[in-house]
Amino acid sequence: MDVPQPTTEAEIEQVLRSTANGPPDFGDDQPWDFALRWSPSFVLASVWRVVSRLLVDPDATIRTRALEFANAWTAGAGMTVPRLIEITRDHAGAYPEPELRVEVSRTLANLSVTVRSFRAKIAAAIVSMIGAAPLPRGTTALLAEYEPDAVIASAGRWT
Repeated sequence: MDVPQPTTEAEIEQVLRSTANGPPDFGDDQPWDFALRWSPSFVLASVWRVVSRLLVDPDATIRTRALEFANAWTAGAGMTVPRLIEITRDHAGAYPEPELRVEVSRTLANLSVTVRSFRAKIAAAIVSMIGAAPLPRGTTALLAEYEPDAVIASAGRWT
């Protein structure tokens, strides 16, 4: 079932919030994948503004869905990466859950493939977000290149 494209940001937010608990539509991987089928210009101009705000929502499920959207919306990586880096720097407290800190880190690592010019900043943001926790799967190669001391420290703590 495709969700019709809303016309206002308030409607976008209402649709996203109402579908956050899933399950995803048949054939989709995540509950908000339907929004990626809306017009690309609409996603760029309106949907991303809403999702960007929802990345720091008090509800962990909403933040999870916003991260999933950012990870899947590779066409918007040039916008999502700076926002995620900003979150690790200025709003890390909005992610007290260790599993969501890991998801932020994985999302950044995934997007580093698309936005290569941000790789050093992405690596620093991942290290900042993870702290003393084990390095998440999928981040080690990037961190070994740009933050080797973090990899060495992690290996010493977790092996």
